[in-house]
Amino acid sequence: SLSRMGLTYVDVLLCHRRDPTTPIEETVRAMNYILDKGWAFYWGTSEWPAMDIATAIEIARELKLVGPVVEQTKFNLFFRERVEIELKPLIERDGLGIMAFSPLAEGILAGRYTAADGPLPEGSRFESTYKASKGKVNLTNKFEAQVEVARRLTPIAETEFAASLAELSLAWALGKKAVSSVLIGATSVEQLRQNLLAPSLAPLPEEVSRRMEA
Repeated sequence: SLSRMGLTYVDVLLCHRRDPTTPIEETVRAMNYILDKGWAFYWGTSEWPAMDIATAIEIARELKLVGPVVEQTKFNLFFRERVEIELKPLIERDGLGIMAFSPLAEGILAGRYTAADGPLPEGSRFESTYKASKGKVNLTNKFEAQVEVARRLTPIAETEFAASLAELSLAWALGKKAVSSVLIGATSVEQLRQNLLAPSLAPLPEEVSRRMEA
């Protein structure tokens, strides 16, 4: 894999979704073998149950090996409980970092969907899902409450920060102490450029974060 990417190592290697048929100790030893070879500097987990992450950290300590340093998980204004509740003990006690995916809630927090009964933006995630279902699934109606939140937050972004809702939403996630990095996706160069402006806004003032989370 490294040779195909033209790399000699990666910074972090993620073990995606725990295999219940493989002992956690075996996974810990395998990840450390990769680290010892110099193929990765650190390793982490992705979508692992908190209890299994804790077990991996404890096993690594007992064996004097390197445990997982980061968990990749969904995190945005609408999906916060896993980071703020389930993973909180690991974050505070073990210094576990969070690699957040879906920070824009599939485009809702980018302001792509402005009305529950309006047309779906061409090329959007909801549009492709709607087409694949042959019109049977109307995701915009399903997430009407979230679309309303996006409409409420847009003036904060534009008026108070002269920024887009996407920039504000990414800055909110980046400003959380537990978040080490945020994964972004873009369907155009312009979207990517816009998203990359978000770090200049982070961390947001506490008062703004509270209003966004209300």
